[in-house]
Amino acid sequence: MRHPEWEIAVTYYSRALQQQFKDLVRRFMYETKKDEPDWSKIHIFHCWGSRSEPGFYSQTARSYDYEPLTWKAADQKYGKESFNGACTELLQIIQKSNAPKELYDAVLIDEAQDLPVSFFRMVYSTCKSPKRIVWAYDELQNLGEYSMPSPEVLFGEDENGKPLVQLKKDPNRPPQDIVLPVCYRNTPWALTVAHGLGFGVARETPPGSNSGLVQIFDEPTLWEEIGYEAVKGELTLGHHVSLKRKPGCSPAFFSDPEKALVNAEDAVQFLTFESVDQQADWVAAAIERNLLEDELLARDILIVLPDAYTSKSQFSFIFRALLNRGVQSHLVGISSSRDEVFVENSVAVTHIYRAKGNEAAMVYVLNSHECFSGLELAKKRNTLFTAITRSRAWVRVCGIGSASEKLTAEFKNIVDNDFELSFEYPSSAEIKKMRRIHRDRSEAEQKEINRSVSEFAGIVEQIAKGELSSDALPEELLQALSKIYPRGNS
Repeated sequence: MRHPEWEIAVTYYSRALQQQFKDLVRRFMYETKKDEPDWSKIHIFHCWGSRSEPGFYSQTARSYDYEPLTWKAADQKYGKESFNGACTELLQIIQKSNAPKELYDAVLIDEAQDLPVSFFRMVYSTCKSPKRIVWAYDELQNLGEYSMPSPEVLFGEDENGKPLVQLKKDPNRPPQDIVLPVCYRNTPWALTVAHGLGFGVARETPPGSNSGLVQIFDEPTLWEEIGYEAVKGELTLGHHVSLKRKPGCSPAFFSDPEKALVNAEDAVQFLTFESVDQQADWVAAAIERNLLEDELLARDILIVLPDAYTSKSQFSFIFRALLNRGVQSHLVGISSSRDEVFVENSVAVTHIYRAKGNEAAMVYVLNSHECFSGLELAKKRNTLFTAITRSRAWVRVCGIGSASEKLTAEFKNIVDNDFELSFEYPSSAEIKKMRRIHRDRSEAEQKEINRSVSEFAGIVEQIAKGELSSDALPEELLQALSKIYPRGNS
């Protein structure tokens, strides 16, 4: 608004954020300038881009007459490091150039925690002096990973070994490194439940384990940085502690009963169903009430599916149930643009990866039972955390069968404890063991575990049928099993 002559780039990691950014920029300009933004000067695009759609990387590459790598080509060449590889290649072209192309007066980067160092160095090269670069990030996007490289690492050094970027804390100038202490997106109750389930605070302790925790911060003080305080016990390794949201870390209107539009009981609800069809029918009926009685618009509602691989087949259930009630819906990126989450007069359904970064007043999380147990449990609990924290006001967590009931029991434990998270903080050694057990597994590892489980299940079935005696098993295996499942607990 103040510098209409500037070329400003806004970039991000999740493609589905484009619609949200354009809407926010447009609203800001109308509120402050009473006019439409000059879209020839404001460039809102994905960090990568494609042959048909401009992106920060692709536009930078073309400015050097360099053909940008497509995702497919980069994936074949670099695998999981595809974007880093593409940016690194382009950086080499830039460094060889005698005249760097300074394309933008300012660059704003969202979801910086998901972007490689090579991308930041590319951004630095394209930004005009005095290098107006703002990067925003959530260090706790995944609960088990919480590190963001320093500016010195992100932007590198000059030819004399001096860091190109250092954040300063001059007493008479605005701070350059800002922590946002208040969470405006989520209600304090939804956020507490999301953290509680994400970490497994109220999870039942499985046999052979000391705790039900799935993951936890290495540094206990991180809890204070994200808005919690110890109300009982001691926030240190190896001690019992009870944590609660600090009143000042949530907007005042959540705690003021006269102003609050949302209360704890209505903010978060868990529901269990007998089948996928029953779940879809209930959600469709609830959404119909949202539209007809609660004065919500279709764009105020978001349905989140935890599994990207089964999202198409699972969408069919909710699509039919909604259509039976005259409600249109779309699967984001499939029956709508991948850059657009919300469509007029249609309810958005998305898998967890496209939901990331977006939000809605009412969120329905489906098939939550898939996040309760199993291999790669940290990833599954992170999925649940992300899904719940898409809600600005209300969230309904739905699931099927006994796994959903057990997840609901965890939720009720947190609610009955007045939204306090009470647990025994593990030692450093226990945290490392926890991380090892619940880590992501390679495809080969998963196949080997599934094969072993299948073989063991076959042996158990033979014993149950009386075709094999338990004393036919090796003594060391029986002793190991007895330690994990003592007779008194069997």
